[in-house]
This record gives sequence, structure tokens and C-alpha cells, in this order.
Amino acid sequence: MNEFFSHLRQQVSDIWRGMDKPRRWLVLGLTGGVLLFLIFGIVRMTSVDYVPVFTKMQTEDAAEVIEFLKDQGIPYQIGQQGSAVLVPQAKVHEVRMQLASEGVPRGGVVGLELWDHTSLTETDFDRRIRLLRALQGELTRTLMGLEAIDNARVHIVLPENSLFIEAQNPATASVFLVLKQTHTLQENQIRGIAHLVASSVEGLLPENVTIIDNRGNVLSDRLTSTSGVVNSGQVLQQLEIERNYANAVERSIQAMLERVFGLGRVVVRVKASLDFNYEELREKRSEPVVGSKGVVISEETRSEMYRGTGGGGVPGVTSNVPGYTAPVGTGESEYEKEEVTRNYEISVSEKYRVKAPGEVKNLSVAVWVDGELAEDAKEKLLAMVSSAAGLQPERGDVVQVESMPFAADWDTPVRAPEGLVRARGWDWKLVLLVATALLLLLFIIGRRARQPVPVEEPLPPADTLAEEEEEIVERPLSPEEERRLRVRREIERMAGEDPEGLARLIRAWMAEE
Repeated sequence: MNEFFSHLRQQVSDIWRGMDKPRRWLVLGLTGGVLLFLIFGIVRMTSVDYVPVFTKMQTEDAAEVIEFLKDQGIPYQIGQQGSAVLVPQAKVHEVRMQLASEGVPRGGVVGLELWDHTSLTETDFDRRIRLLRALQGELTRTLMGLEAIDNARVHIVLPENSLFIEAQNPATASVFLVLKQTHTLQENQIRGIAHLVASSVEGLLPENVTIIDNRGNVLSDRLTSTSGVVNSGQVLQQLEIERNYANAVERSIQAMLERVFGLGRVVVRVKASLDFNYEELREKRSEPVVGSKGVVISEETRSEMYRGTGGGGVPGVTSNVPGYTAPVGTGESEYEKEEVTRNYEISVSEKYRVKAPGEVKNLSVAVWVDGELAEDAKEKLLAMVSSAAGLQPERGDVVQVESMPFAADWDTPVRAPEGLVRARGWDWKLVLLVATALLLLLFIIGRRARQPVPVEEPLPPADTLAEEEEEIVERPLSPEEERRLRVRREIERMAGEDPEGLARLIRAWMAEE
């Protein structure tokens, strides 16, 4: 066995001594790479991959998860500065299901699970505080389910009940939202959050809910309360709408006039006033159907008739007075009466109209034209601008058109100071000089690169060296022939004195080729 290893070591040593320097470095590099790959594979196969169970957890939730893992004997690691807990990849799904059955994580808040355990000694104040905590926790969990919200906190204030309605304070709430990066909340989403919180708390109105984000923006300022009070955010939004509408009308008129008078020869300014009041109109009116009468739905007629002789009193009040003796008539009497009762139906009309905000109250348009315009041209231009802007004189719209020569220096190019112009001239000269020098340098390098490189001719075979030497002795030698003769003699000397060195030299030449 020792002889085998000795022989193997001798063979390896001979092979190593027979290699040149580049091949030795290649063998060392390959050997080191193979060893590193084997070590990495062994470490990778024997190591355990840890993956997070939950990330971005509150401190209370992380502590509860760690306690659960300790009780179950599951190895774990802590990452992300304590906001994530990692377990072996093979057990991550099992651990998540077990934690979900325990209601963990809770998002750093507690909800209605506070009522799972009650105490006989707690007071009404304790129950009230527990109710507030439960409401705040449940609302927080609900808000964290929204896509744009990363975290949330809800604070509710429920005042004490008062015997007098005038002295009763309203309930209020404040919501703090941590938005995800590149996410923003639209106005309808903010309104939805306000109504969600208000509908979850008894006696809470949406206008009493204050919503703020992690950037310090009061998001609830964008909403309008049901009482009609407009806040500062709504005012800014209305001003922005008015400005955008005026700019749109202004651009439309200016583009039309510039097609006629030329680019830059018309100036248009528009001031718009919009009505942002929201109105609902309900009207109920009862009117006859035809003329001053309605439709007859029922009619009743009564007729009475009497005819006879004598016994008839004088009609009127006198004959009906007690104790009065009426003269007895001897002639014939006749009595006839007819009574008609008609019921009419009148028409009832109801109207319901909603006036949406944003109606234009009035427009003011001012137009300046470069040059001089005649009166008839001004009248035509006035009519054209009025039609393009949709002006209505009955609502107070105003348009004015004037002409005047514009200033001629508005389109004059701006000139730089004299010193700056001179400095820029020197800079261009310097850049031109440097570019010329670089081009000259590249031209010289290119010419040198194109010159032919002398190539050494290969040495002749060993069997022809003697014949060539005899021919060289017979005639005068040139410098090139003298150099080749010296090289050949040196090779012959090394072949006789150091054949191994000559072999190594030949292998080096072959490797270089």
C-alpha cells in the first residue's frame, strides 16, 4: 500500500515538474474551484432554510408568536429588527394554521375577544372602557384590510349621557392611517372610511370623524359635512375646478383666434364663477283638468213635485210661525224642487328636481388683438367669441374685445453679458484645441498600428542544419544568417548538456504558439 502511494506521489510529482507555469496555475484554480463547490454543496444540503411566518408585526404580536413557538418546541429566528419571526420552511404552513386558530397575530390591538372573559367585580366604567377598546380594535382590523393601508389606529370618544339634549356632547373619532408606498386615497375612499367608522359607533356622525395619514395630511378636510358647512379643503378644490374650467375656455378661444390672426398676436383671459350649491326641489301642484272645472266622478240628482187644491199654506216664514193662522186657500197649488250634487276630481302633479353642483353662474372674457381693428371687425369678433364661449347675457356674462399694437421686444432673444460671451468664446476655443490634439494623437497611433510587425522565421529542421552550415561557410554571412547560426549552435549545445531543459524550452514555445 505504501509502495502504491509512493509510486502515485512520484507520478504526480513528475507530471507537476513537467508542466509550465500557466498550466500549474490552471490546475490549482480548477482544484480550488472543485473543493469550494463541494464545500458549498455540503453546507447547503445540511443547512435549514428559515422563512418568515409573518412580517411587519407589532412587538406584542411578535412576543406572543415566540412564546407559542417555545411551547411547541419549534426552532425560530428573529429578523427585520424584531418585526418578523422565521421558522424552518418545512413547518411554516403548519405554524401559520396553528397561530390562526389561536387568533394570532392581532395587529397590535384587541377586539371583541375582550368579552370572552368577564369579572364579577368590574364596574360600569370598566365595561365602558372595555367597549371602547373593543370598538377601536375591530375598526382597526377592518381598516387594515384595505389595499392601500399598511397600518391604522382608531380613537373613539363617547361622552357621558346628559339629561338635557342641549347639553349632550356629540361623539367624535379620529383615525390615523399609515399608507403603503406609492399609494394614495381618493375622495370616495376617504368618505367610505368616515361612514364606516360613523356607522359602527352609536351617535357618531361622519363629519365628526377626523382622518389623518402618516404624512400629516388631514384627509377628512376634502369632505363636505351633511349640514352644508364647507371646509377649507373643499374650498380649495372648488377654486381648482373654477380655474381649470376657465383655463379650458381660454385655451379654446385663443387657439381659434390664433388660427385667424397668427401665433402670439392674441391674448385671451377668462374668469369663471361656478355655483357649487346642491339643491333638491320637490313641488306638488293641484290643478283643474278642463278650464276651471275638473272631471266629474259622481253626480246625484233629487227632484220633488207637489200638485193639489186647498190646504196649502203660503210658502215662506209667516206660515211656519207657531200660533199663526194662515188663510185657507181655495185654489189649486203646485210645488216643484230639484237638487243636483256633483263630485269633481282635480289633477295633482309632483315634480322632483336635483340641481347638481358646478353650474356656471357667469363668465367674463377679455380679448386683446395685435394691431388695429375696424368697428365692424370688432363686432364680428365679439359675436364669434360669444358663440365659442357659450356666453349668455341674461345671466350676466360679459365679453370685451379691444385691439392695440403689442410690444415689439417681447420676442427679442435674451443676450448674455459681454463678459460671459467672451468666456464662452474662450471655452469653445479650448474645446476645439483639445479635440484637434486628440485627433492628431489618434492619427499617429493608427499609423503605428498599421506598420508591419517583423515576424521571426521558424527554425529549420535539425536534419538540414549541417547542410545549411556547410553552405554558409562557403559564402559570406549576412547578419540574419549569423543570428540563425548562433541560435542553432546554442540548441546543439543544450541538446548535449541539458536535454531536459531543451525539452521544457520547446514545450514553452509550443504553448506560446
